[in-house]
Amino acid sequence: MDRTVSRFALAGLASLACLLTGCALLFGKQVDPDSRMISPDGSKAIWRVVEVRSPLYVGRVAGNEPPRQLMAVHGPAYWARDSRHVVVQAERSGKQSDILVFDSERPQQEPLNLTPWSGARSVVVPGALSADKVYFASNRRDDAVFDLYAGDIASGAAELVFRNPGDVVQWIADVDGTIGARVRQQDEQYILQVMNPSTHTWRSVYHWTDDNKLTPERIDRANGEFLAVAKKVKYQASR
Repeated sequence: MDRTVSRFALAGLASLACLLTGCALLFGKQVDPDSRMISPDGSKAIWRVVEVRSPLYVGRVAGNEPPRQLMAVHGPAYWARDSRHVVVQAERSGKQSDILVFDSERPQQEPLNLTPWSGARSVVVPGALSADKVYFASNRRDDAVFDLYAGDIASGAAELVFRNPGDVVQWIADVDGTIGARVRQQDEQYILQVMNPSTHTWRSVYHWTDDNKLTPERIDRANGEFLAVAKKVKYQASR
């Protein structure tokens, strides 16, 4: 049996250590340190190379396969929970962004565009990705507000899930990968509302003002908790 270790096998093993420890170079190219993301099952990774076009690469963290480029497109990228599909929020211009779905098993295949409409901004809701759906907000209907959509990862179809009543400023994912809450702004007050998954109705559970510097990140409806980032800044008072 041929025991010769190919250069790609060595590169694959090196890539695992590199991606997990955060090295600056991978396959001879500089890696954007903020772009590295391991798939949910730990078998693959995506990263960007620091170049003008900011290309996105995908590769297995072990084995002898060389990495493959998905597309040179700006914008954040996320793994779906199936560890196969990569969802990219492609920034086209200040007024337009698209939601693209790549198949990491077929990197040369054209991505599915969940938002084939022009002149709208569409934004992935962080954490709101299941094995078959991705949730995103878009101002397709009204420039001033962002409605909530669900995109089918397999077919590329998107459907309107919740219409923004006009004061929703944030949609929030549950830890299960679905939409679990929203934030409404009424004057200077922010209200966190949790969605009942059975009735699809909303219940207000918490409120705060700008002075609290509170940013909800994720909700856990099963345990009645939500994760938030709160910022408190100390400063030297004048004497």
